[in-house]
Amino acid sequence: MDREVWQKTYEGDKLAIRYLPESPEVNRPAQGAPGPLSGWMVWFIVGFFVWPIFLFRWMIRRQSRLLVEGTPVAGLVTQVVRMKRTSVVYQFHLPTGETMYGRSTVNWDATPEPGGQVCVLYNSDNPRRNAAYPLPMVRLAEE
Repeated sequence: MDREVWQKTYEGDKLAIRYLPESPEVNRPAQGAPGPLSGWMVWFIVGFFVWPIFLFRWMIRRQSRLLVEGTPVAGLVTQVVRMKRTSVVYQFHLPTGETMYGRSTVNWDATPEPGGQVCVLYNSDNPRRNAAYPLPMVRLAEE
């Protein structure tokens, strides 16, 4: 029974009951009986299928902002991790001389080996926000 209906029910009120004629022990109140999908369940199902859309939109927007506003610099590959996806670990130097480190998932045909170079895009306001180019979800338009 819905909580809202239950809270409006008082002692002495008449309550209609639905039951199976062949099994009267299977019964429930007629008013406020939850349907096959209650309200929270509908929102859960909608959220389950909708949140990936917002996640991918956020990821694409974040990468495109780095592509547009990022500062390119040469990076030195220090490690290649091959598991389900291939990742490169790299280091690069800021104009101040500070060494920064990063890691990017790559889906390139030719992954550089340790000691090779990659192009790194970093946010000049927050250099920890960096990625190896080309980025997985956005690219420059080809003409």
